Amino acid sequence: MNRYLLDTNILGYLFGDVDCLSPKVFGILNDVESLLYTNTICVGELIHLVKTKKLRYPRT
Repeated sequence: MNRYLLDTNILGYLFGDVDCLSPKVFGILNDVESLLYTNTICVGELIHLVKTKKLRYPRT
C-alpha cells in the first residue's frame, strides 16, 4: 500500500480537468490500494480558486 501527499495542483486537476493528469498519476489516484493525503493549506487554496472563479467546481 503506497501513500501519496497530494498538492494543490494535483487536487485542482482532479476537480477541474482530469484529462491534464498523466496516465500514471490518474492510475495512482484511481488505485484503491493508494492512500491519498492532502493538507489544509491545499484545501484553503482550492476554496480560494473557486471563489475567485479560477477553478470551477463541479466541472460544467
